[in-house]
Amino acid sequence: MFLDTTHFPLVRMCLAHAEPEWESQFDALFARAQRFVLLSVESPRDGDDAPQNERKQHALWLKRNRPALTQWCAGAVIVQTSRTLAIASKAMAPALAKAFGFPVRIVESEADIDAEVAHLLR
Repeated sequence: MFLDTTHFPLVRMCLAHAEPEWESQFDALFARAQRFVLLSVESPRDGDDAPQNERKQHALWLKRNRPALTQWCAGAVIVQTSRTLAIASKAMAPALAKAFGFPVRIVESEADIDAEVAHLLR
């Protein structure tokens, strides 16, 4: 996972790019003490091929850091350009929101990102 904070408060999250310092990247985000929105242009399923130990590490990190995520992450926007996958992803969004502790929005076009980010940051 890699986090790009260039356009903060929009934080692009790349699950396919392995970055050993992803935990410290999140720590730096939390240290800003400002709300942000995560953006992924990958399907939530894209990370399913991650090794089991990596998935376990992510789950343990989420358990430890859920309070900070809930406080500082206003939500996540996932861009899913496939209509079929967007429908399936929208059905999964409530479960993802419950697990992560923040709203998860699915959009079908990058043109919809700004409106969703503005809505989440309100």
